[in-house]
Amino acid sequence: PRDIHKTTIDKFDVFWLVISSPEFVAIPVPMTVESRVVSLKKGWNVFTYTGPILPIQDALQSLKDTYLQVLKYDNLDVSWLSYVPDAPEFLNDFSALRTYEIYWILLREPDILVMPQ
Repeated sequence: PRDIHKTTIDKFDVFWLVISSPEFVAIPVPMTVESRVVSLKKGWNVFTYTGPILPIQDALQSLKDTYLQVLKYDNLDVSWLSYVPDAPEFLNDFSALRTYEIYWILLREPDILVMPQ
């Protein structure tokens, strides 16, 4: 990966930590965040969602014609949850984006994600 030697951490960067014992890592974050714009490329992207808790269709309104799937890792169940737009509700594992959670999103073309405040 291009950021493998990154020496600084920017606000809302996403990192995976591999640890050998059960630990909890918490970084203080502000209660509210201004609207945020994130440039996404074609293919898979990872982002920290900073908007309010919203149904996926509302939270990703700016990407409505370009996203194909959203994934979320469930640390407690050690499993991936999936959401596919226009799929029957019973096939989707979650229906809302939650503040400060991390998501993977698959885009058919580059686009701009505008997160509401």
